[in-house]
Amino acid sequence: MESVTHYPSSVVSDSGFGTVAWSNPSNAAASDNAYATVTTGDIDFSYPTRRDARVRLVKADGTVGSTDKALGTNLGSSDAVREYGDDDDLWGETLTPADINDADFGFVVAYYYENPNDAANTRYLKATGFSFAVPADATILGIKAKVEAKAVIVATIGYTLTISVDSMAIEVFYEPAPTIVNDTKHAAVIATPDTKHDAVSLSNPSKNTVALTNVAKS
Repeated sequence: MESVTHYPSSVVSDSGFGTVAWSNPSNAAASDNAYATVTTGDIDFSYPTRRDARVRLVKADGTVGSTDKALGTNLGSSDAVREYGDDDDLWGETLTPADINDADFGFVVAYYYENPNDAANTRYLKATGFSFAVPADATILGIKAKVEAKAVIVATIGYTLTISVDSMAIEVFYEPAPTIVNDTKHAAVIATPDTKHDAVSLSNPSKNTVALTNVAKS
């Protein structure tokens, strides 16, 4: 099994889910401490719910898959990478190298926040353009999506909650096709029955011939 991890070339705020738009969504295309963010209005000081609500694949035709991998647990206050899927998880899809290599292939993530004064789902943060080049004859085994994110309460006039995504990435696991070597120096072996001596003559057409003889019958 082999694997390869890529970051996206495109990350956008997508209205296919949720209501709260992302600011600077393209910042989530690399792990560089530049963030795509969603900031709520004034909140109660008690720490609010701030969990992942949806994590789904974007298929090669641009549609969002139905299998959801969200963990449903709160984000921490410092950057941490969450992983969704595994090396043997195809997210309910039948995936080919052509699907993986397609520019529209990717995934989406959205978050839900709730506190005494407000509750909402963010829009999708949609990552595509991963530029994979998985060999056409390989077998896709699994997909793992990775999101580096945090959620922080900031004191302003009141308090606000900011959900920040630093990076999104996909790791693809695949099995390369078997390699068949054509050895021209040692060509295929041909077995020829020797009816007279009840033996077999083994010959290599390009090199040597070896005769195995049943001496007892000769």
